[in-house]
Amino acid sequence: MEALGALGIIGIIANFAGIISLAIQLAEILDKAVDIAKTADERVQHIAVELRAIAYCLTTLQTLFNADLTASGDRLFTNEDIRNIDLIAQQCDTIFRRIANSFARMGRVAVLDAVDEHHRRFPSGSAAVIPSNALAFKFSILGRLKWQVKSRDVLQSVADLNQLKGSLVLILAIAESARQSRRQEEETGRAAWKKWRWVGSLRQRCKSSALRHHHHRQPTTHSVAEKQQLCIEAASAEDLQKAYADYDAGTITRDELVRAQDKAAADSVAKMSQTGETLVTDGEQRASSFATYPIIDTLGGKGLADNLAADGQYFAIFDDGHHRQLPRLKSGPLRYKTYAYENFKKSSPYAKGHGMKQAVIAPSMLYLLYPLNGTVEGYPRETFVEDLVNECEKDIRGCFEAGAKRVSMDFTEGRLASKNDPRNPWTGASLLQTFIDLNNSVLSRFSAAERGNIGVHTCPGGDCDSVHSHEVPYSELLPSLFAMNAGYFLIQLASEKDKPSIYKQIGQSIRRDAQGVKQVAFIGVINPLNPEVESAEQVAEDLKEASKWIEKDQLGATDDCGFSPFSIDAKPKHGSPDFAREVAMKKIKARVEGARIASEKLGI
Repeated sequence: MEALGALGIIGIIANFAGIISLAIQLAEILDKAVDIAKTADERVQHIAVELRAIAYCLTTLQTLFNADLTASGDRLFTNEDIRNIDLIAQQCDTIFRRIANSFARMGRVAVLDAVDEHHRRFPSGSAAVIPSNALAFKFSILGRLKWQVKSRDVLQSVADLNQLKGSLVLILAIAESARQSRRQEEETGRAAWKKWRWVGSLRQRCKSSALRHHHHRQPTTHSVAEKQQLCIEAASAEDLQKAYADYDAGTITRDELVRAQDKAAADSVAKMSQTGETLVTDGEQRASSFATYPIIDTLGGKGLADNLAADGQYFAIFDDGHHRQLPRLKSGPLRYKTYAYENFKKSSPYAKGHGMKQAVIAPSMLYLLYPLNGTVEGYPRETFVEDLVNECEKDIRGCFEAGAKRVSMDFTEGRLASKNDPRNPWTGASLLQTFIDLNNSVLSRFSAAERGNIGVHTCPGGDCDSVHSHEVPYSELLPSLFAMNAGYFLIQLASEKDKPSIYKQIGQSIRRDAQGVKQVAFIGVINPLNPEVESAEQVAEDLKEASKWIEKDQLGATDDCGFSPFSIDAKPKHGSPDFAREVAMKKIKARVEGARIASEKLGI
């Protein structure tokens, strides 16, 4: 195929600028046009988030294309790659304009008049950034009435956009993997790096993403010598991330993916055993997402149950602009298709007698599968909640029966429930108490002795080295967190600015008798989002400071969050997933040693 050349690539990059500008401005005007009925309000906000997500993906691709222009060796993208990506961008632009036209029919201003004029003046391939005042829109009174009729067309456009976004996310994951592979081969002095080429057709890559969403894998236990926890979800490396991407693209089989998972899980258990951890984990290498492993196989949409749709609520919108999305329940009943204990059974032989722990998703996260407002026909919310509690109980019991010493529930949505983000309506729906009650419903199914080994993890997120609710003060979550009758809590703290005040809040809220269980607080002493490795002495000092406020027999150490909660995570602050994996093991070892030092100094 004829080479594009530098000018051709520059033209595509410039064209991206116009598409990105349209997406961002359309998102902004929709954010301002939320003076319609509540249901429409929430959907409009979701559309705005989708538009920004596409803009984020295209901006990242712009950066990669620019890097290719200045690369001294082989380009990351072939000419065919660039043309295919440009085709996706043009399809996005068409859908953006379709959405804008739909809303224009419900408003007082024809939204695209200025845009059409601008595109006539600056055709494709030129600097087509749209003027900031090009778009203006406000729902008319009649427009509010038209929403019920027009919304179906708009939401279908968003569903089409979701498929294209899934392709862009997959492209970025594969491109990042290839970029890191090239860097590694250059560093080791190997000869020619083989270019990444698209495998399969564009259609194969247009898969919808069911949960584009974030989280952390749970920790393993030790203590302020014997009760520590480890949150290491992403102990797999680029080869496993690539295997997930290839499986989504249809270029490898399920058996080949399982072999990659086996290899990563075995490596995680072995490396963690060498850190001194009392209880180890496989890093949840077999789960594409910590949050949706029970209901879908991969982030690319493989294995989504028939009674679920990919267009559910956003679990979280992160500070760097990306988001993770949950599926939507279309009909009942809710049933897990994969249980955490099934993955645990596959990995437990690798431990060779070493104690293991397991994380499960809290029912409060999956509560968001049900529409925020309204009902699922033939499946009342009360019935859904009962099914959800039953499934979570089954998941936890199965882990214990398989040999897990401890089981932790991931509850990252706890802090997020108080964020009140207008782009993400559930965060302003006062759901924290609902979440606490729901999780307690599961815990009530277990005896006090069993609950002593069931924990709850909370954090402000930790995906792609970004967070989703760090600005929410802990006072919004505590003491509600300790109202759950769990035996221990894994609490992000290392990245907090005012640690002593939070230690004090924990000490005031933690219970010595939670219906027969003495609660233990494992405080975060390791920041997984920062590649700098903490020293053992630094860890020990944090624990000594915390002991001023928290009783020593209720104090332990953990990592703030999982090191990588999803199978698509480039670890931008670290440079590569493989390097991040090496750093994670060093951090875990520092935590173990720091807890040992603190135990000696505190006389434990």
